[in-house]
Order: sequence, then structure tokens, then C-alpha cells
Amino acid sequence: MSRLRGGKLSIALTRRIDDAQGRFAGIALLAIRIENFQHLLDRIDTGEQGSVFIVMADGTLLARKPIDALAIGTSVAKSPTFAPMTVHDSDSYVSVSPVDGVRRIFTYTHVPGTPLIVAVAPAVDDVLAPWQRRSHVAAALTISFGSVFVLVSWLLAFALRDKQRAQAALLRLAATDPLTGLNNRRVLDKRLDDEWKRARRENKPLSVLFIDIDHFKRFNDTYGHESGDEVLVAVADCIASVARSRFVARWKTRSSCADTMRRRR
Repeated sequence: MSRLRGGKLSIALTRRIDDAQGRFAGIALLAIRIENFQHLLDRIDTGEQGSVFIVMADGTLLARKPIDALAIGTSVAKSPTFAPMTVHDSDSYVSVSPVDGVRRIFTYTHVPGTPLIVAVAPAVDDVLAPWQRRSHVAAALTISFGSVFVLVSWLLAFALRDKQRAQAALLRLAATDPLTGLNNRRVLDKRLDDEWKRARRENKPLSVLFIDIDHFKRFNDTYGHESGDEVLVAVADCIASVARSRFVARWKTRSSCADTMRRRR
């Protein structure tokens, strides 16, 4: 505590002065108020949890930000964060402060020609905060775009599935007799052409069975067309049940079966 400056904390830096013959001629003394160091540190932005300090080579703390008036002048020589500073003139390392438990990146240097060490120690969380914010934004955008992509993919898949089902239903309707549920004449014509060509190519017989309901017109005239439709459905079900491994279709034409077979031949 300086007697000339109202008891303010000061540090004295001295240097020996020699005469021309190299003999002791006196001492040069420079007294610096500790608060001057503190004013310099106050200008440095170290983040919300960062720290910057000036310490002597013997571990005496001269200034610190955030300021701790009770710690000024005390020794930090036994602190684990100070020990690495005595090994090299300058370096960087990561350590947890024993004062507040914050993990910081300590970067220090020895001031040439003085017993002073200056260290800047931003908190790791403060250093990584911008990157973490960007990563969070990137993650949120990735999740959002990914969700939209998945949603669009699902909608497209459902649309394609519905389209395929609709197309399959249309194909079934186009190939099916609406009353009996059997294959219709258009499908039968194509099947007969294919089977006829295959039979001629392989020189194998082709069998076709045409079934007609006797006196069906009289039945319709007597009991009505609705009852006639029921008869057609019953007959179709009966034929389909006993001919599951064969091709069954409903032939609707005014021409006779004999005329049809003659056209095929």
C-alpha cells in the first residue's frame, strides 16, 4: 500500500544501476498503481464467463476481470491453472478454474523484461456458443426439411399407391363382366387368340367349352330380368367353383357358338 498515494495498492519494479566501471551506482524504481492494470483489463471483452488477469511470476495476483478486490495481492502459486504458466514463456491450455469451476481456455505470455504474466481465459462455452447456435439452427433446418421431405414422400407414396389401386381397379372393371364377375368378352377374345396361336405353334389341342342356359329367354319373360340376373350369377359361380384352374369368361353375343368357332378356325 503506497504511502504517497493514500494507501492505494501499488507494485514497484526496480533495476540496478551500475557506473562506468560496473560498480553499483544506485537503483531505478518504478511504482505502478494496481488500479492501472485493472483499467486495462476492463477494456477486454472476455465473454459472459471469461476471465483475464495479470499475475507476477511468483504467483501474486495483481489484477483480474471480473474484479475480485479481496484476491488482489494474494498468491495463486498453488492453483492448478497457474502451474503450466511457469513452464513456457507462452502457451495455451484448457483447464477448470478452481475459483468458480468454469472450464476455460487459458492463453498466457510472459511480458519480456518484467516478472509479469498476462493471461486471457475465455470460457469454453462462450467460445463454442456461436457455433452451437449455428449448429442448432442447422439441425432445426435439417429436421424441418427432412420432415417436409418425408411428409412429401409419404404423400407421394400414398398418391402413387392410390393411383395404382385405381388403375388396377379400372383394369379389373375393364376386364370383368359387371354382373357375374367373370372375365368379359374383350378379355376372352384376346385369350382365345393367344391360346390359338400357342396351340398351333406347339401343335397341341385346344379345348373350349361353351355353356348355354336352356330356355333362358322364357325364364326372363316369366319371372323377370332381375330373377334372370340371379340365375346368371348362380350359374357363373357354379362354373367358376369347379373350373378354378381354367379360364372362365362370359360370352355375350347374338351370334351362335358354332359361328364363333368357325371364325376362330
